[in-house]
Amino acid sequence: MDHAAPLFPENWAPPRELAGPPPRKTRLTGFGRFANVLALALLPLAIFTGFAFHMARRQTNETNEKLRLDGRGATARIVRLWHTSGRNSTDVVTYVFSAGNARVESDCAVPVRAWDHLRIGGDLPVRYLPARPSVNLPVGWEEDPVPLWLALGVPGLCAAISFYLFFMIRSRGEIASRGVPAPGVITRCIEVKTGWSVQYRFRAADGTVLGGSDQTNRPCRESDAVCVLYLPGNPRRNSLYPCAWHRI
Repeated sequence: MDHAAPLFPENWAPPRELAGPPPRKTRLTGFGRFANVLALALLPLAIFTGFAFHMARRQTNETNEKLRLDGRGATARIVRLWHTSGRNSTDVVTYVFSAGNARVESDCAVPVRAWDHLRIGGDLPVRYLPARPSVNLPVGWEEDPVPLWLALGVPGLCAAISFYLFFMIRSRGEIASRGVPAPGVITRCIEVKTGWSVQYRFRAADGTVLGGSDQTNRPCRESDAVCVLYLPGNPRRNSLYPCAWHRI
């Protein structure tokens, strides 16, 4: 279908609101406003999560280092073995030990390798900070800091989506404001989660036939006539009209 000569409608005329010379006055559609709000929300979220992950990694590394250098050893007694509830259940051990004249009770997530070796009433070697016995860990169970891929990946993904949405809003806004209307024909339409993904061909003002793709919230059929907006300086930047992101 894409390689066959498209049958453009005869005596085609653009919609009345596109008849005047560009640039046109535009405003965001409901979808465009949602994308703008989402972009504005994701950018500070990227900064916040990046800072939070950095602080979590820093605190965990500092705690592990203090326990290695300044920690004091003790033998704890296991008083409970249990599992957290929820979808991602975690194995947990509750233990008690003496730090000076104080009795300290703590919970700790159990590494997979150690679970089968634990018994209620059994001994568990721990290290604790003498000044703060509540800061303690079983020997060899140092907390893993937040993985670097997670600390960088989550805020990076949020920032990337935010910048992409801002780019799309600006790019599609330019097409809506300065685009030249042209007759087009649908060559393919596939239903997707967000609507329908369509491919089309259109005839530029100089007679050149070009192709494009876009998404729409309405089902289409092959050979349906449509209006396409394209930038005269770069016809490969084009979109269906009415535009999904901007209203003229």
